[in-house]
Amino acid sequence: MRLNFISHIPCSYDCKKSIAIGKKTYNLFKKYYPKLGLEIRSILSKPVLFFDLFKWIVFDGKIDKNMNLHYKKIVPPISLIDSKLIKVFSSGDNVKVSGKNIKVYKGKNLIHKYQKKDEIDGFIIDFQDKIF
Repeated sequence: MRLNFISHIPCSYDCKKSIAIGKKTYNLFKKYYPKLGLEIRSILSKPVLFFDLFKWIVFDGKIDKNMNLHYKKIVPPISLIDSKLIKVFSSGDNVKVSGKNIKVYKGKNLIHKYQKKDEIDGFIIDFQDKIF
């Protein structure tokens, strides 16, 4: 199931028109289907590691001041990302992203290093409490 508050792909993650549409839709959910509205909001408020428009991972976690992601698990929805990468991230609990690579750790132990193809091949956006 695809859960969202807008029916299009926005021009950017902070597109003002898309955010306005999303807020209106969320308010309708709050009024008529509050439980589902809160569930969708919860999913959409998680940190996301983007590789491209169709390949990303949503985490149940928090971003620290250094933009390192500390997480408990991967959460739905699942994108078109390679299942091997999903397994790697599922076995870790924190991620560090730099300009050249993404490192996945379990505690202090490095368990995987993903070599980025370019700067935007893997970046984190923290949507928590930014839009709603």
